[in-house]
Amino acid sequence: MEDSGINHENSAMIINRKFRTYLIPTVFTYVAIITATVSSSIVVGNLISETALSAVGLSLPILYTSEALFMLFAVGGAICVSIVKGQHKTETANRIFTMTFVSGIAITLLFTTMLLLFMRPITGALAQGNIELAELVRAYLRPLSFLCPVLMLVLGMSYFVRADGKPRIAALIIITSNIFVLVFTYLFIKILGWGMTGAGLAFVLGYSTGILMLLPYFFSKKRTLRFVMPRRDDFVHIPRIISVGTPKSLMYVLLFLRTITLNALIVRELGTHGMAAMTVCASALMIAFIFINGTNDSLMPIVGTLYGEKDSRGIRCTMRSGFYFMIVSCLAVSALFIIAPSTIGHLFGIYSTQGIAIERVALRMFALSLPLYGINTLLQIFYQTTGRIKLASVTVFLNGFGFLALFALLISRVNANFIWLAFVLSEAAALLVIIVTGVLIRKKENARGILLLQHDTE
Repeated sequence: MEDSGINHENSAMIINRKFRTYLIPTVFTYVAIITATVSSSIVVGNLISETALSAVGLSLPILYTSEALFMLFAVGGAICVSIVKGQHKTETANRIFTMTFVSGIAITLLFTTMLLLFMRPITGALAQGNIELAELVRAYLRPLSFLCPVLMLVLGMSYFVRADGKPRIAALIIITSNIFVLVFTYLFIKILGWGMTGAGLAFVLGYSTGILMLLPYFFSKKRTLRFVMPRRDDFVHIPRIISVGTPKSLMYVLLFLRTITLNALIVRELGTHGMAAMTVCASALMIAFIFINGTNDSLMPIVGTLYGEKDSRGIRCTMRSGFYFMIVSCLAVSALFIIAPSTIGHLFGIYSTQGIAIERVALRMFALSLPLYGINTLLQIFYQTTGRIKLASVTVFLNGFGFLALFALLISRVNANFIWLAFVLSEAAALLVIIVTGVLIRKKENARGILLLQHDTE
């Protein structure tokens, strides 16, 4: 028994060390992504106008759609590869890897084509009939139409590089890309004066540079994932890839729906000042993403491999480490937004008295939702990785759109100035659903704890 305890302790140390190996470069990756994205909004707000900042917020539904499509294939494929690698099925891993990009690139190119064809009616609807806003949104989205296939190739590949046991290379690819996004944003707007078109173009060209960073990986003899010639029976992997990637992708689909709903309510009740405040809240969420998505993306390949090996002790150890890091980080970010909302509003170019008054209330209320959002997202990604796809998908829907839309509509009828409370109320309701559903599952299955694990092998 004593030896078993020592072995378990050593195993926990090894797993925690592996988690840190993935976590550090992944967090730096998200620091680069979020810095570039948030800095772009700051540059737009300060160098163009507060109205232009509102246009960035109105464009978010299209960006979320791009994220949803590439996540559907990249995350689904990477998790499937991690699981079969844990089962030591190298050939199957290569075929899943290949089919992910065959199908993913085809779908993202189709999305780009459709967006360009229907650009004018789409931007008109996003701007709620406001001609000035519609022109700004259109200028921003024309170059951004090409972002989706670029994300699939560059960010999608980074997921597989990480799953191949090379998290530092994956981080380097994305960090380099986002450094170029930041440089191009300043160059195109400040120096060349290309306005909103320059802001959109900076993202596409910046991420395109990541393709160059992939070349060393493709020529590396140590990589285990390789493209193979597709066979007819390889297409059977696509439904599995899509099924596993659906919960993560669904998060962005629901971000699209909730943003459309909230934008309509906010523009109608609070005008462009309210929309500028919503853009700041979206940026606040992106800053929390550094720690939330950094934790989740670090856990995915480890948990996927441990799940393939049926090592539930290792899974619990890994999840415990991830939870502590994520929750402490979210609490710190929330405290910052609650303490200094006006300073953050000025940083984004909001200086009008009415604009700051709305932004101050919005950011403080929104900040309360971030720790709960982190917990819900962590559990959703875990259930997705361990095969509880239905539970993950249902909680993502309730959390990402269902509860938020309901609370937002109810609060807007009473007092639109407090519509931001809908975020924290929806997260609390979603967590309650997860807890209650977990109790019901444990009664029916031989499952333990909130993670609902069934195996207790070493």
